[in-house]
Order: sequence, then structure tokens, then C-alpha cells
Amino acid sequence: MEKIDNPTILETKKTQDKNSHLIEDAKSIVQDEIEHLSYLDEKSFDNHLKEVIFKTLVESHVLEGFEESMEKKGYSSEDLDSFRKGLAQYSVEQKMQILSLPFELREKFLTGFKDQLEKGKYSSAEEIASILLNLAEKNDAMIGYHGSNELHTHKTQRMGSVVSDSWIVPGTEKDHRNEDYQMAYYSSNYQDLYRDKNPRYLYFVRSLRKGGGHFQDNNKSWGRAQTLSVIDMIDFRELDNEVRELFLEMKEIFPNQEKNKKIKQN
Repeated sequence: MEKIDNPTILETKKTQDKNSHLIEDAKSIVQDEIEHLSYLDEKSFDNHLKEVIFKTLVESHVLEGFEESMEKKGYSSEDLDSFRKGLAQYSVEQKMQILSLPFELREKFLTGFKDQLEKGKYSSAEEIASILLNLAEKNDAMIGYHGSNELHTHKTQRMGSVVSDSWIVPGTEKDHRNEDYQMAYYSSNYQDLYRDKNPRYLYFVRSLRKGGGHFQDNNKSWGRAQTLSVIDMIDFRELDNEVRELFLEMKEIFPNQEKNKKIKQN
């Protein structure tokens, strides 16, 4: 008799494998910073740990979407491996810059790069990461986070033979700092995520910290623009739950910092 795999069991195993991978990534980051982190008080350490977990989850989700776009554009499994190899050479912050390419530009970029790759201009897809990092650094681009209960989806427009995709969050609130133009807002970290009205969706948007019609608060924890270019989106509440669950697991690996301090002092 042919064995039929239980989809529920398979999905559970897939989630467990993913969580194990994410914990290892987050653990590696914290291990690299442990000497500095050991001087933080308990609350500050916990906040930093949540931030590391959050950024790890964001990177994983956005990377998954990026690779899906590569597959749809006809990139081979070898191309995807080369891209991952190139990406792995960079720091967490640099990876977030590389992956900050918004949806509509990502589609155009991948089409153009594949064409040039086939013509021999590039040796492999490993070069994608360095090209995107250079583009991001021009405007100090990064991933920002916009919480909302409004569902914004990407739209395809066709004008003759030209097909274009766009995915934006339009501004809806007048801001006196910008001549009462309607602006959309985003945060730059987990702690400052917009949580009023219990938003259902969290949009990953391209934050431009140099020009591009974007404006930053003094500490750069918040930014705003008349329209935000979307990279990807996720269920806000599910992401929050994942951060909490992984945080509890990570706390067992990196226990109470106050206790660690006392141990060191003795």
C-alpha cells in the first residue's frame, strides 16, 4: 500500500525545522555580541534579543519572497544557491539593505539581471547581492515597518505592450511638518512598531534615509513619505507570536543577564 504523508505532520515538521534554523541564526548573532550585551540590564537585553529575533524573521520572510520571484523569472536552483552564497558574505544590516528592494523594482531588476547573466555580463547570480547593496547605499535604503488594518495588494497595469507592477501604501494623514501633505509612516525597529488599533498587517517597506521624498525623525526610529513602496507583507499578529515564542526559547540559551553579571563579579 502506498504511504500517504499526513499534511499536518509535514507542516508541523516544516515549522519546527524553520524555527530551529531561525534560532541558530539569532543565536549566532547574539553570541557574536555577547561581550557587549553582558553589560546591559535585563530589560535592555530582552529588548535587544527581541530585536535580533524580529530582524531574523524579517530577513527569512523577505528572502523567501525574493527567491520565489527568482524562480518565477526562470532562475535555476544553482542560481539561487549562488545568490545565497553572495548574500551570506554580508552583515545583518547589509542584508537588510540588500533585501530592501521594493516589489516592483525587484521584478524589473531580476528580469534585467537574468538577461545580462545569459549574455555573459555577469559570471553568476552571486553578484546580485553586491549590486543591490551598492544601489541601497546611494539612498541609505533599509527595511521599514508599517502597521495597518488596511489591505494593500500589488497591482498590475498594462499600457499597450508594457506591463508594470506596483505595490504601495498611500499616505492618509496630513502632517504639518510637510505642508499638510498626506503621509504614511513607518518604524525602523521592533520596539517602535505601530500597535494602535491592533493592526492586522505589517508591511515591509523601503525606507530611504537620504532623500527620495522620505523624512526621518531625529533618532531615525520613525520615517514618513507620501507613498511607501512595499517589499512584502505579513500577518502582524502571527509575527508577534513568533517573536514571543522564539524569545522564550532563546532566553533558555541566554539566561538572566543580572545573574550573569553577579557570576562574573564573583
